[in-house]
Amino acid sequence: MKSFALLLASVFAVPATDLPAITSIDVYGNACAGTASAAISADPQTATIIYSAFQVSSPLQSSTVRGLQCFHNINVKPSSAGLTNSIAQFTYRGFANIPAGVTATLTTFHSFGSILNSTEIIKIKGPFEDDYTFTVPVDRYNLLNLGCSRLPPALTFVKVSLSGKNAFKSDGLVTVDSTDLAFVPNPKPAQVCFGKSY
Repeated sequence: MKSFALLLASVFAVPATDLPAITSIDVYGNACAGTASAAISADPQTATIIYSAFQVSSPLQSSTVRGLQCFHNINVKPSSAGLTNSIAQFTYRGFANIPAGVTATLTTFHSFGSILNSTEIIKIKGPFEDDYTFTVPVDRYNLLNLGCSRLPPALTFVKVSLSGKNAFKSDGLVTVDSTDLAFVPNPKPAQVCFGKSY
């Protein structure tokens, strides 16, 4: 996370108080309600979300209960210098212990508003027993927020599910332990925001 702070300092000669800033993160969902916390960096351009009970295990008990998910509303303060901002990347960390015939699937979704979004699907096929780290780079101009004077929160979620021929009869476990995220400013001011000039 420090590397992003250094990048911001070296590329943009803009005081930190003038950059788009993460102000708070609301966490909810059947995987993390009341069991997750978010820490925002001092810049505040990066954040880490820690989960204490985000896990899916097998054997599955019902064909209708196959996965859990956690949503994050990332509230952002606009740049007073007129810079736009975007999500640079997400990094997911956790642990998986799954047998042959079982696949763990992590589905991630990232969005600014309702029309700018990015989805990534990551699969871990058993047999697998180890920690995992997946970094999802995001096209900075695909998830570009246009610098509105009143910004909608960035919405992200991660869902974990187990499937496969042995998912209903073999012991397995997959956890999500943390999510790191980073925002970066873009070197051009916004001219139009959701159909209105600002």
